[in-house]
Amino acid sequence: MPEQDLCGRCGQPLKSHERISVANVGLRCYRCFNEETAAMMSVDFDNTPLQPVTVADADDVEHTFEFRSMLVPTGHALYARERVPEGQEGYEFSVLGDFDANPWDLFRLLYDRIQHGLAVRHVERGELGWRITDARHLVGRITSDPDRAGEIPLLVIDGRPFTWDQVGRLLMSFEGFTLRAFVDDSIEVIGGPLLKEERKA
Repeated sequence: MPEQDLCGRCGQPLKSHERISVANVGLRCYRCFNEETAAMMSVDFDNTPLQPVTVADADDVEHTFEFRSMLVPTGHALYARERVPEGQEGYEFSVLGDFDANPWDLFRLLYDRIQHGLAVRHVERGELGWRITDARHLVGRITSDPDRAGEIPLLVIDGRPFTWDQVGRLLMSFEGFTLRAFVDDSIEVIGGPLLKEERKA
């Protein structure tokens, strides 16, 4: 395996979603990154690893999620990423707690969020292909379309990637209607400095 795919601290082989590039330091796995950052910040960070879990969606299709903790300037972030082949998109969920948050408490909150997210369907297959459900509510995670050099969005809806053209076709069945859209943060803030800022506001 090429050297650039190894953690520069522990030597662990890294996949694209398992590594972080630290300025003037190099590649790190998230565990090493957390340990080094916690030492610099003098934070008692719980780096306990969490095992993958499998959750069924509204159609009883099972999805397996892997978890990643990360110490960020605003607290303890816990991410859940669906296990999919390298380079593919799937479900992702995240929560942000206090610096000294118990990872099991964050896990329980994130697990509830996963269950809720998988229980809702925004699109479904119809006779003419994909369509927005009768709820007329479309929610998706914005990422970049690798086939369009990152210049055009790719929207991950119900854990499935849709190109901007496909999203346009979904909307065309409502021609003449009004579209109201808002952009929200994908991480649920349950602790840390960001929550204090929100409470002040």
